[in-house]
Amino acid sequence: MSRIQLLLIGLLLLAAGFAGGWAMHRSTVVNRIHEVARMREASGFEDMLYRRIEATPEQRATLGPIVQRYGTLIDSMHQHFGADRRATIEQMHEEIKPLLSEEQVAKLDRFSRRFEMRDGHPKKRRKRD
Repeated sequence: MSRIQLLLIGLLLLAAGFAGGWAMHRSTVVNRIHEVARMREASGFEDMLYRRIEATPEQRATLGPIVQRYGTLIDSMHQHFGADRRATIEQMHEEIKPLLSEEQVAKLDRFSRRFEMRDGHPKKRRKRD
């Protein structure tokens, strides 16, 4: 084999390793983001807590009512936070729109619609129900 062929093989292996590492890292990060997002829900919070403390089945039965109560509170807090944040953003939009050009208002509206289309957004839920 010539040096050029060996060099090309080496570069291809390096590129394959880089691509594989990048894909694996991305997968790990995406899974972690979903895991953290799931903790916002009552059931996800409970599951994570039990896994972290390595609770036995007997402990789960004993801790269940307490953890469920707090899980529900955490779930409610996240829902209220999201609603409050959306209301604040909508209020800001109404205040700044008179100061923008028509083109800027259109861009702001397109930007806002992107978030309305995300899963879990109340406007999207209403359309599905």
